Amino acid sequence: MSRSEAHAPSAELMEQMTGFYVSRAIYLATDLGMIDQLAREPGSGVAVAEKLGADPHAVTRLLRLLASAGILVQQPDGQFALSDKGQLLRSDVPDSLRDVVWVFAGPLTQRLWADLEHGLRTGGPVFEHAYGVPAFGYFPQHPDEGMTFNRAMTYFASKIAGAVLDVYDFSGFGTVVDVGGGHGMLVRSILRANPSVRGIVYDLPHVVATVRDEVAASDLADRCQVVGGDFFVEVPEGGDAYVLKSVIHDWDDERSLTILRNVHRVMPADGRLLIVEPVVSDQVTACSTDLMVTGSDLNMMLTVGGAERTETEYRELLARAGFRLTSISPLGGLSTGIHGVHSVIEGVKIV
Repeated sequence: MSRSEAHAPSAELMEQMTGFYVSRAIYLATDLGMIDQLAREPGSGVAVAEKLGADPHAVTRLLRLLASAGILVQQPDGQFALSDKGQLLRSDVPDSLRDVVWVFAGPLTQRLWADLEHGLRTGGPVFEHAYGVPAFGYFPQHPDEGMTFNRAMTYFASKIAGAVLDVYDFSGFGTVVDVGGGHGMLVRSILRANPSVRGIVYDLPHVVATVRDEVAASDLADRCQVVGGDFFVEVPEGGDAYVLKSVIHDWDDERSLTILRNVHRVMPADGRLLIVEPVVSDQVTACSTDLMVTGSDLNMMLTVGGAERTETEYRELLARAGFRLTSISPLGGLSTGIHGVHSVIEGVKIV
């Protein structure tokens, strides 16, 4: 096949239609330990299968698929080794994407996407339809999966925190309140980069229970307060910047408005609202960034009934809550992962 034929529209369509072949292969190779096995030493399909107690011909075929996708490299002697991309899937490397693979390519999410038609017909989440319980109630019943999910989210939080600091100056604030801040990675990063700023991590009591001890034992103990509560009821007073990272996209407009109005109620007239979320292009094009954001938009709908929003939609949502959108600052590029599609959306009070 010539280069022009390989990039013909029909070839691109075939690659898109069969993309799940690769995602499933990556998940299984990671979950079954093939990646870690090949990290220790290159091996043939027979050798990998022997360790797994699996069929050698089937395993060889899976490894060939992964080599064609650039996850593995097939050596001249026929053995397989990890490529640079494959190294990122090891369980023993910093910034491993192993847990992220489980979130996006594992059976939990795959089942939701298999139920996409139900989501399109109802317009709502399919999680409860698929699993019999809402998404936010699932992980407490499945703590091992919850730990994997939390590790994946921590990975993203660490990447996003650094990127936020690259595009937004927090040095002029007195107190930054991280609403729905989870384990507080973002606000802790803000405080370490800005020694004169104080911070508050605010989330559900059971979420921040361990954070309180971590902060108390850290160098930020005198500048960071940990508060438990429910942002649908209230948010802490005392901040002049209120940050909501990966919060608003979890909820439909009405629930989002409840959160935003609670922030509006306590934020001073000269304060700042800072939403850190992906922003959907008002006019989408065939590019990797728009593909990632629009895919995330559908995934949020299927999982929790949330949404990624366009600039116009954010402008209208903020106006309904009493804010004026003043700027959107895109984070860094895609080179370090999904954070490249996020932006810092700044709003001020309409007085």
